[in-house]
Formats: sequence, structure tokens, C-alpha cells
Amino acid sequence: MNQQIEPQRINSYLDGTLSSDERSKFEAMMRLDKTLSLKVREKKEEYDLFCRLIPNQRPTPESFEMMQTEMRNSVFDLVEEKPDSFSDLVRIKWENLINRLQRD
Repeated sequence: MNQQIEPQRINSYLDGTLSSDERSKFEAMMRLDKTLSLKVREKKEEYDLFCRLIPNQRPTPESFEMMQTEMRNSVFDLVEEKPDSFSDLVRIKWENLINRLQRD
């Protein structure tokens, strides 16, 4: 059975995005076409190789704390009040200093 199968179809089969009906049809085609079955097996081996090469590490407590701090600072920068005048700048700096002293 020399039917051309799109590479995207093989990828969809391997990553599980085909519907159950499409998956059943694809598996039936693989049983009938040994070339297709070989292509799928090769692509699966390629996927498995990539999965082994990509590290799956959990962040250390230090890096996790650093990420949380960066996220907090990013959010703070988004909502930070922008001064309109010199007196606004002094008031904002003063409030920031008071808030930091209260946290510590």
C-alpha cells in the first residue's frame, strides 16, 4: 500500500493529538503498510532520543526563590506609580523607603 502520509500526521499520532477514530484508522493503515510502520517506528525513536537529550531538572530552592523575586519585581514594575512632578517623585521614594523598612 504505497499511500503518501503527511509527516504531520505521524507527529499527531505520536503526540496523541489524533481523535480516537483517526487513531484507529491510522493504526489500521500501519498494519497494512510496513513502510509506514517503519517510518512511525523511526520517528518514535527520534522522539525518544530528543526526550533523553532534553534535561528535566527541578529548580533548586535558591533558583526557585530567585524566580519568585524576579516575578514579584516584574509585577511591581508594571503597577508602579510614575511621578508627574518632583514632589510626586519625593513622595513615591518616601513611601517606598517606609514600605521597605516595615518589611524588614
